[in-house]
Amino acid sequence: MSKYGNISYRDLIALANQYGFRKIRQTGSHAVFTNGAKCVVIPVHKGKTIGKGLAIKIINQIKHS
Repeated sequence: MSKYGNISYRDLIALANQYGFRKIRQTGSHAVFTNGAKCVVIPVHKGKTIGKGLAIKIINQIKHS
């Protein structure tokens, strides 16, 4: 995983799992993860990367839970 550019949804899911988040459901292309107290939504688009701004926001939600 690079610093914050060209991050795939798989990298974000791996990071969420490292911080104790577990997938509770998925509706379409939105996977919802929770650690019991906080929920994080990760977009799942195969073949595409997540933009830098959105990736930073999701990473901050995961790390500051």
